Amino acid sequence: YVKGIEHLPGGTYLLMQRGHKPVVKTYWSLDDHLGSEKFGSNAQQYRSAYCHLIGEATREHLQGQGPVGIHLSGGLDSALLTAIVGKAQHDAMCFTVVERTTYLVGDVPAAKKIANDFGLPWHPILFNYQDFLSATGFSLATLEQSVWAMDSPLFDIEWMIKSELNRKIRTQQPDLKIL
Repeated sequence: YVKGIEHLPGGTYLLMQRGHKPVVKTYWSLDDHLGSEKFGSNAQQYRSAYCHLIGEATREHLQGQGPVGIHLSGGLDSALLTAIVGKAQHDAMCFTVVERTTYLVGDVPAAKKIANDFGLPWHPILFNYQDFLSATGFSLATLEQSVWAMDSPLFDIEWMIKSELNRKIRTQQPDLKIL
């Protein structure tokens, strides 16, 4: 969305020297570490360690917090967080954006099933572009603020949808901590 500006791939930096073309340099590569780390090539040990670490990090993040809400898209990442949080807080609320594309790709029914599987309250929130534009007073300045907040020259409609989801959750549940 911003001409002439691109993201650098993960693990790289841009080297600029006077009189030379910019060069993308790699400072870290997954390939350099596969098979040489703590567990070698034992996938089960990596899986166990990952499960432990993500569970521990999520539980630590929840300590001492009040009520919790989860952005439950129906995808793998939010399902994993829902599983971890749902075991620790049985009253965690799940919020899912409902709009044409999220319904058509199956995210909405998947999110509902995940919330039901963990016995958590599920709150589908309808996203309507016209309501969003009028409620937020969306403008070029708002778009520029969003690009600045994302620290990225790329902008995806999903960011607007999540912003609206947060706004709607905050109006209904102002003290809720959103994951």
